[in-house]
Amino acid sequence: MPSNPTRTTQKTRSRTALEIQHLCETTTFCHGARLKTRCGINSGEIVVGAIGSENRLTFTVHGDTVNIAARLEPLNKQFGTYILVSDTTLAHGTEGQTDARWTQRGDVTVRGRSQPTAIFSTDYRNHRDIFSPQIAEGNIA
Repeated sequence: MPSNPTRTTQKTRSRTALEIQHLCETTTFCHGARLKTRCGINSGEIVVGAIGSENRLTFTVHGDTVNIAARLEPLNKQFGTYILVSDTTLAHGTEGQTDARWTQRGDVTVRGRSQPTAIFSTDYRNHRDIFSPQIAEGNIA
């Protein structure tokens, strides 16, 4: 039976955000610096492509899905979190079952929308089982 591409994509998005958090917390950069990052993740349809003219071409993504993700990222500061995921993304990856490793943070109405979006957060340490082998073993060059 073929895998569900939507579910696979959601798992990849979440795993990427979780691995970024793990790498930032466990890596010391030049002069002893530690990086902190925040991620906002949403799922849905988007328009992707090169926009512009021959003289000025830029690659971009547009759509409500992108807007929500962009609005979730800075909300991490308000919630004291580093990863915020929309209910749409979480539902795609868990087939409608809320994974206990994700904490519901409530409903937020982001700028530009009238409908609230349920949001969830998690800590990367609760998801080590989904890290890629290179991350799990610390073999990143």
